[in-house]
Amino acid sequence: MDFRILGPLEASENGRVLPLGAPKERVLLASLLLRANRVVATDRLIEVLWGASPPGTARATLQTYVLRLRRALQPSREAPSPPLIVTRPPGYVLQVRPEGVDLHRFERLVAEARAAMAG
Repeated sequence: MDFRILGPLEASENGRVLPLGAPKERVLLASLLLRANRVVATDRLIEVLWGASPPGTARATLQTYVLRLRRALQPSREAPSPPLIVTRPPGYVLQVRPEGVDLHRFERLVAEARAAMAG
């Protein structure tokens, strides 16, 4: 699975771009990608999605968005794999390999270039 957040948000598997759903679902995915492999608190995600005045249904709606993203990121129905988004108190974590996110590849390449220039 490959993710692009530098530019338009995209997720792809084997070169096929996956549908990522409604705008708030895409914001949720981007928020999880920015903190990939680290827990993002439910309260933080609610704040990102709805600001200072979330609806009373925010927690339930967030759970629905997570469910939809789990399905979208599980394109192979024949050989299902563990979900990429897992529940971990106090929120959720998106488990991805660092090289699967363009931001992390970019940061690594910048660090390598700086090291090469310093050497």
